[in-house]
Amino acid sequence: MRRREGDPRSIHLRRALRDVGAGHPRAGDPLIDPVIEYQNAHNPAGGGIGHAVVGGHVYRGTELRQFSGDYLFGDRSREEEEPDGSLLVARPRGLWKIQQMQVAGSPTRRLGHYVLGFGQDLAGEMYVLTSDQAGPAGATGQYSGW
Repeated sequence: MRRREGDPRSIHLRRALRDVGAGHPRAGDPLIDPVIEYQNAHNPAGGGIGHAVVGGHVYRGTELRQFSGDYLFGDRSREEEEPDGSLLVARPRGLWKIQQMQVAGSPTRRLGHYVLGFGQDLAGEMYVLTSDQAGPAGATGQYSGW
């Protein structure tokens, strides 16, 4: 949110791990630190993985026991113009470290598609929704409500 002079709704208290809004009426209240800090690939400081984080789920399934209790999520794509998404894992220890999953059979070890979202079934198994198109295309689509 961009700060606007005189607008109390636009005052930030915190952005990731950095305090930024000492002038807020609730300044001084205890804040809960985030457990994950995601660095964008376009950040001048470097070290980023991708372009836009896509929220996921804590893995509760049995097929991939090595991820039990880990947060599995993704990045839409490294660049908007080409499908180059990532699958990511964060493990619950202190500030959760983000690691990029290596995709078997991919020459780049990345997913190679746009990551659109994640789902989870009643058994805790996870699914990733991907596309090779940056957005809706064509005139043949159909939407069915849930």
